[in-house]
Amino acid sequence: MARTIWTIRYTLDGEDDSAYLAWFHGEHIPDKRARPGYTWAAHYADGTGRYLALFGADDVRTFLDPSPGQLKLRQDETTRRMVPHRRDVVASVLAEVARTGEHLSVPAVIRMTLVEPAPADLDESAAAMVQRHLPAAAGVPSYRWASFLVPVIGAGKHVLMEASDRPGPPSAELPVPTFAGTRIDTSGLAYPAAWPLEKRMEP
Repeated sequence: MARTIWTIRYTLDGEDDSAYLAWFHGEHIPDKRARPGYTWAAHYADGTGRYLALFGADDVRTFLDPSPGQLKLRQDETTRRMVPHRRDVVASVLAEVARTGEHLSVPAVIRMTLVEPAPADLDESAAAMVQRHLPAAAGVPSYRWASFLVPVIGAGKHVLMEASDRPGPPSAELPVPTFAGTRIDTSGLAYPAAWPLEKRMEP
């Protein structure tokens, strides 16, 4: 998997979700994958109407030249018509700091957690990511990889992303998930949510 990830979390307005998903899977993802530097892409649903789109690259410059804002100015007519169906959009370009496991394939299940430590707690939070949370993620059944990332663009100070082959409970060592979902197939149908979005204590 990539060393940098462009994430887009959102819901849909419900006006024509099937048309949006058909466009996203049939046109938008292939168009992005064809751009120089893009190495993979995936789309996830959590079973409650929330979606997570991921685009990967080996170098963060792929998502900064051109940047998401610059790409928006170049959208074709279909994209300009479809993107406004998104609601509650939160987008980030994340650079990987550390990881555990293999990054060779797109996972079936993804879990993303945003941690917002106070400035005085940044040291402790970063250390916890590397010393506790990455090793704990490796103990989750069907675990594939876990990555500690920081935003170059977007929300969150520290981001933990975990990947696995099938739904299963997260480790009790991990903070509250911001998004947990299962990859959507090319027909736009979602599998059951990966994990319930239950409250957990942050470190």
